[in-house]
Amino acid sequence: MTFPQPTLQISLSLGDAIGSAWHVAGTSTALGALTLGPTALAHRVGTFVGFRLWAAGQVKRITAADRALAVLDDGQQWYSATREADPFGAAQFLLSLHDTLRAAGWDGRPLAGSPRLRAISALRGAELPPGHADAVHALIALLQQRAPSVVFHIDLQAPRAEFSPLTQSLLAALEAHGSTVTDVAAPVASAPAHSDLGRLQRALLGGTKAELQNDGTVRILQGEGPWEAAALATATLGDDALWLLSGEGDLLDRVRDRFDRPRLGVSASSRWRPALQVLPLVLALQAAPQSPQAALELLTLPVSVVPRRVRRALVNALGNQPAVGSPSWIKALSEALTAQGEAFPDTDIAALTARINLWFPPSPPEHIGPHTAAVVCEAVASWARARGAVTNDSIFLAASTVAADLAESLRQLPADRSLDWLQLSQLHALSIGDGVSANQATQAGAPPVTESPDCIPSGVEHLVWFGLVAGNAEAPRDTPWSVAEQNTLANAGVRVPAQGEHRSREQAAWLHAVFAPTTSLTLVSWSSTGGEASEPHPLLDLWATRIHGGADTLQALTTTAREVLSRVDDPIVRAVEQAPAVAPVAVWNLPSKLLSTDRRWSASSIEKLVTCPMSWVFSYAAGLRPGATNTLPDIRSLSGTFGHALFETVLFEDVPGWEALTSEFARQRLHAAYDARVLTEAAPLAMPERRGTSQRLRQQLGDAIAELVSQLRAGGWRPLAAEAKVSELGGTLGGQPMSGSIDLLVIRGDGRRGIIDLKLGGAAYRARSLQDGTSIQLAVYARAASSGSSPLPPVAYFILESGEMITTDAIAFPAARVVEGPTPGATWLDLERAWSWSEELVRGGHVIARGEHILNVVNGEDLTEVAGNEPPEHPWTNAKPPCRYCDAQRFCKFARKEGAA
Repeated sequence: MTFPQPTLQISLSLGDAIGSAWHVAGTSTALGALTLGPTALAHRVGTFVGFRLWAAGQVKRITAADRALAVLDDGQQWYSATREADPFGAAQFLLSLHDTLRAAGWDGRPLAGSPRLRAISALRGAELPPGHADAVHALIALLQQRAPSVVFHIDLQAPRAEFSPLTQSLLAALEAHGSTVTDVAAPVASAPAHSDLGRLQRALLGGTKAELQNDGTVRILQGEGPWEAAALATATLGDDALWLLSGEGDLLDRVRDRFDRPRLGVSASSRWRPALQVLPLVLALQAAPQSPQAALELLTLPVSVVPRRVRRALVNALGNQPAVGSPSWIKALSEALTAQGEAFPDTDIAALTARINLWFPPSPPEHIGPHTAAVVCEAVASWARARGAVTNDSIFLAASTVAADLAESLRQLPADRSLDWLQLSQLHALSIGDGVSANQATQAGAPPVTESPDCIPSGVEHLVWFGLVAGNAEAPRDTPWSVAEQNTLANAGVRVPAQGEHRSREQAAWLHAVFAPTTSLTLVSWSSTGGEASEPHPLLDLWATRIHGGADTLQALTTTAREVLSRVDDPIVRAVEQAPAVAPVAVWNLPSKLLSTDRRWSASSIEKLVTCPMSWVFSYAAGLRPGATNTLPDIRSLSGTFGHALFETVLFEDVPGWEALTSEFARQRLHAAYDARVLTEAAPLAMPERRGTSQRLRQQLGDAIAELVSQLRAGGWRPLAAEAKVSELGGTLGGQPMSGSIDLLVIRGDGRRGIIDLKLGGAAYRARSLQDGTSIQLAVYARAASSGSSPLPPVAYFILESGEMITTDAIAFPAARVVEGPTPGATWLDLERAWSWSEELVRGGHVIARGEHILNVVNGEDLTEVAGNEPPEHPWTNAKPPCRYCDAQRFCKFARKEGAA
C-alpha cells in the first residue's frame, strides 16, 4: 500500500510576520497552511531536507572580518584610511556589502569591476563564518542533491520579481522537485463599490476621483502623541480587525492593559533592560579615564551586582568623592565588606572583593587587551547565568549569552591588540543587536497583528493600521552601485536593485494594505512625538490626489482625541468636574507646639526659618528632601569641594610650613596636588569632555591660592584651622547649639581670630549680602568663633574663581575689596531678633509662606494679628524670598479652599 506524499500549503509574503498561524485543511493530506516570509520559508525547507540553517553571530563575523582585513590591508586599499580610524566600523561596512551581494545571488566567484568589488571578493576568500545568506546558498546547493520530504504549494503575495534573487533561487530549486509556486494576481478592489473603501480602492487603481461619503468604512483617528492615539483607538475600536502595527506596538499593549483589553503580545526588543546594562557599564569602567557616572549607574541598577549594604556604602562614597578608588571609596568598601561578613558569616568575602575589584577596577589603563576584556565578559556571563538559573528569568539568560558571545569574539582577536572604550562599545553593540524582547503572551480574545503590510492576507474583513506617520515602516535604503559595478555584477549573475526600486516596493506594500480589507480600514496616527511635530504619512498625500476635496476630505474623515473628549454625552468619555477656584494662603494655622524647634541649628536652617518658615517646616520639621539622592555632584559643586580640599592641603602642609610658604610655591603645590588627586577625588573633571573646564579650574585655583597667601600676609594672619566645627567652638543661638564648619579660621599675632568663607564664584551676590547685612552664614561663624568679647571676629568671602577677597573690614583685611555694610555683630543682632520672632511663631502653630506668588498677601497687620506682636524690622523683611533655591516650592503653591486651613 502506498501513501500520498504529504503537502505543505504556504502563503509567502515579502516580510516575515510576527505570529503566523496554522490553518488545518480539513481531512486532506495537507499538513496545513502557513503564512511565512522568506527567512521562515528557508528554515522550514531546511527542516524537511534535514539541514540546520545556521548563521554565526554578527560580532563573531565582524571580528573574523577584522582579522582578515588586517592581512589584506596593505595601506593602499580604498578602505585603508577608514580602517585606520575605525577598524571595526570598516569591517562591519565591508561585511554588510558582502552579505548584500550574497542575498542578491552572488555565488562567490571573483569580482573585479572596481576596488570595492575586489575588496569584497578578497574578503569572501577569507572563509568568514556563515551569515544567513551563506546558509541559504548552502541549502540551495543541498537541494540539488536531495528532495524535501514534503511537496510545497506556495502562493506568492507579491510578484515573484520583487523577492530577492536568493529567494527566487530557492523557489526554483523547490519547483525542480515538484513543488508549485503560484504568482500573485494583480491588485483588485475587494470592498463593495458603494462604500467609501470601495470607491477609494477603485480610484487608486486608476479610476476617476472618488467622492467619499464619510460612511465609516474609511476612518482616520488622530491623537496628539502615540499614547493618546493608542488610547483613542483602544477606546473606540473593537477586536474584530487585523491590526497592522507600524510602530509603538509595545506602547499600544500597555494602553490596552490600562483599558482592561486583551493584550496583543507585542514585545519590543530593547538593549536598555537592566540585566543587559550590566555588561556595557562594566566594560565602560575597564579603561581610563573612568567615568564615575558609569559606576553609579552600575551600582544603582534594579538588578543587584553587589550586596545591598556594600552597594549603598559605595554609592555614598561616590557622592562624597566621585571616583572609583578614591579615599572615600577605599574606606567605604573596607568597612562595608567587614559589616557584610559580620552580618552574613557564610559570605565568601575574598571572592566578593575580587569580583568588585574586577568590575570596578581602581586604576584601569587607557587601553585594554582583548583577552583581558574577555575575562571580564566571562565573569559577567557567569553572574548572569547564575542569576537566570535561580530566578528562571530569560532576560538574565539572554544577558549571559550576549556576554559569552562577546567574550568568545574577543578571544579571536590577537592578544597584543589594544582596545579603547569606543571599540569595546562597538563590539558590544554588535553582540547585543537590537536587544532582547521580554516575553509577552497574547491573551485570549486579542485581535491578530502583523508588522508588515506584505503579511496582510487579501480578503481580510477589517483592518486597523496603527502608527501611520512618516518614517514608520519605511524600507531600508539600497546600497548605491556605480554603472561599472552593476555591469560586473550582472555578468556574474547578480541582480542589485535599480535606483529607487525600494521606494516602488514600499509604495506597493502601502497600497496592498488599502486593497486587502473588504469592509473597513481605520488609520491611526499622531501629530507629534517627543515634543516634535510628526509629518503625515506619504500614503495620505497619495489619497489626497485621488479623492474629491483632497486634504479637506481627509480632515472630514479624521476624528481627534480632543473631539471625542468634548462629547460630554459619549459613554466612553468620563465626566470631569471642573476644579473650584483656589486662593493662595499666607499663613497656615496648626495646633500649638505641634512643631518642635528644639534642634541643632545650622546657618542654612536658620536662614530657612528667617526667610520663609513654610520652607523650614517642610525641609527640617517634616524632614522632606528632594527625591533623587543617588546622583553625583554637579560640576560646579564638585569644583568647589575639590578646591576646598586642595586649599586645606596646601595651607596646612608641614613642609615647608606657613612661615616659609610663598605665593608662587603655593601655586606650584596646588597644581601638583590637583594633577595627583583629580582622578581619584574628582573624576568627572578628568573626563575628555571636561578637559577645558578642568584646565581652567586648575589655573584659577593656582592663581587663587597664591592670592590668598598674599592677602593673609598683608593682614598679618596665619591659618589656624580648616573646616573648624561650630559645635566644638561652642556657638549657641537662643540657648540652642549650632552646627556647621568654618572653611578657614585664621589668627593674628595678638590672638584675634578671623573668618574666611571660600566660595567658588558669585562675587557680586556675596558682596551684596555683606552690604545688605544678610550674610547669615558669616554671622553664625563669627558668633561661634568669638571669645565672648565684643566685637565679633572680622569676616570675609574669598572667591576661588577670581582670587578676590570681599569684606566690610578694611583694617582686618587691607588688601581685600571692601564694601560698605554692617559689622558681623550688627548682622548677628538682626539675625537673633528675626530668628526669635519666627521661632516663637512656628512653636505657636503659625506657619508663614513667603512664596513669590503670595508675597502681596502677607502684610504687617496680618502677621501682627496672628502672632500677637508686630514683626521686628530686619534686613530680610522686604527681601525677595529665596524661592529659586527652595526645595518646597510645589508644597508652597498648594492652597486652601474657601478659607479653611
